[in-house]
Amino acid sequence: MNKIDEKLKEWRSHELIDDETVSRILTYENHRNRSEKQSFLTNIVPFLIALLVAFSILALVGSNWNNYDQTVRLVIIFVTLIIFHSAAFISYQKGKELFGNCLNFINVIGYACAFVLIVQMYQFSSDSPIFLITWTLLAFLYYYFLRHDMFYYLFLGIGLFSLNYSAGNGTSYVYLLQLPLLLCSIYFLLKMKTRWNASFNYTFLGYILIVFFETISDGQYVTPIIAVIFVLWLLNEWGVIDYVLLPFITPFIWIATFITTTMGVIYDVIHEIQKELSFPVFNIVMLLFTLLAVYTVYRKWRSNEQIKNYLWIYLFIFLLPILGMQDELANMIVGVFILFAYSCIRLFFGVSHQEKRSMIIGFITFIILVIGIYTGLSVTFIGKSIVFIILAAILYIVFIQSKKARGDEYAK
Repeated sequence: MNKIDEKLKEWRSHELIDDETVSRILTYENHRNRSEKQSFLTNIVPFLIALLVAFSILALVGSNWNNYDQTVRLVIIFVTLIIFHSAAFISYQKGKELFGNCLNFINVIGYACAFVLIVQMYQFSSDSPIFLITWTLLAFLYYYFLRHDMFYYLFLGIGLFSLNYSAGNGTSYVYLLQLPLLLCSIYFLLKMKTRWNASFNYTFLGYILIVFFETISDGQYVTPIIAVIFVLWLLNEWGVIDYVLLPFITPFIWIATFITTTMGVIYDVIHEIQKELSFPVFNIVMLLFTLLAVYTVYRKWRSNEQIKNYLWIYLFIFLLPILGMQDELANMIVGVFILFAYSCIRLFFGVSHQEKRSMIIGFITFIILVIGIYTGLSVTFIGKSIVFIILAAILYIVFIQSKKARGDEYAK
């Protein structure tokens, strides 16, 4: 049962709408969802075909590239670009806009290939990001004039590659690359209104900030990643943005928490992360995020609002290391309870709201946690037995309360 079905059921139970209105709304939503999926597939498939064509041409030319002299190579490069640009122009003139966009999609990739090939031919060497700036701005200009989402996705892909390449290779004047990407991303924030596009753009902005910090701090990046993720979580919970990518981020944080817990290296890992900033600064930042998360959850609980994502639970993994607690067992127990709390919340929400997806996630989380405790937790079997009994008792209480929240009158 999705959120729309839940709302309609609630409104119908309070006689705010009748059965006919419910039927019309469901018909409209189903049609809209199908149209959006069909539109997305209609747009993306031709561009995937264009991408394959581009790489097939590269493979064909590259098979005999070393056998050509420099003059023939230059002719091949410029003639290919001229042919594809001419074909795109003719396509627009004949009203075949999608085909023209596909050809221009190839052209943007072609510019990069031409640049790289010419640099190799004449053995130029430079660490200037001018090419990366030009390439990303070219993708932006194609979107600006053609107004097709695939050029926006191409811009994001090129931008991420450029940022990663420039930061990883210590490219000089890297700020010259970050500034135009930042301005372009702000422009997209004003233009892109759909949830997914806006979420991609927020992610891109966050990555620019991460690379900026990595640039000024000589390669340190874990702290800004943590900060960006939880800032996005806070803004999403406060309703400032609608960030739909948090469910995709959560599994990676869950896996990191699980590994550091079962291996007993939580304190060591977080201690290494603390070195990216001075200890007081890191501790203050993490403590501030934790307090803001607790306040946000408490405020939503008091106002009976639904929490959109439970990522805030993982902030408590920083609590003992911030307090200087180095005891391995204590840090492992905290990690276990964080993962167990997440599984209980998902199970509670799944049972109380009859949401199968949440129940499956909670069940899988719980099973993996039990296996991890049994095989990885470095405590005695008696200690493990006590842990399992405590977790079982808590899980039973959660199950009973979730059934009561669902409205089962005879829940025992």
